[in-house]
Amino acid sequence: MRSNGQEKTQSYKIIELIFAVSFIYLRAFLCTFINYNMWLTRLSLVTKLSISITYGVGFFWIYTILSIAIKQMPENSLFTTSLKSSLDFIKAYSRFFIVSTFIWAILLPYIVTQVYEFGFISLVIKGFIVF
Repeated sequence: MRSNGQEKTQSYKIIELIFAVSFIYLRAFLCTFINYNMWLTRLSLVTKLSISITYGVGFFWIYTILSIAIKQMPENSLFTTSLKSSLDFIKAYSRFFIVSTFIWAILLPYIVTQVYEFGFISLVIKGFIVF
C-alpha cells in the first residue's frame, strides 16, 4: 500500500495499527514464554543465545514502533502523555535500557532455567518439550 501511495487511506491506518498491536503483544508477552522455555530444550548454546538475542532486539523494535505511533496519537490524552514520558525515560537512560534488555532476554532465562530448572509453561509429551 505504501508503494502505491495509499498511506493516507483508512485501510492503511487499520493495517498499521493491527501490525503494531500484534507485534508488541507477540514480542513482549508470547515470545517471553517461548524464550524462557526454549532454554529448557536440548538446543546448542549458540542457538539458545541467538534466539534470546533476537528476542531482545524485539524490544528495540517495540520502542521504535511506539516512537512512531505516538506521533499519530492525540496529544492531550493521558495515555499519550504517559507513553511519551516512558519513551523519553528510555531515551534518556538508553544504557540502562540496553543492560535491562540483556538481563531480561539472556541472563534471567539462563539463570531461571539452567540454575533453578524452572519453566513458565512446560508442555512435555513423552519426554519431548513442545512448549
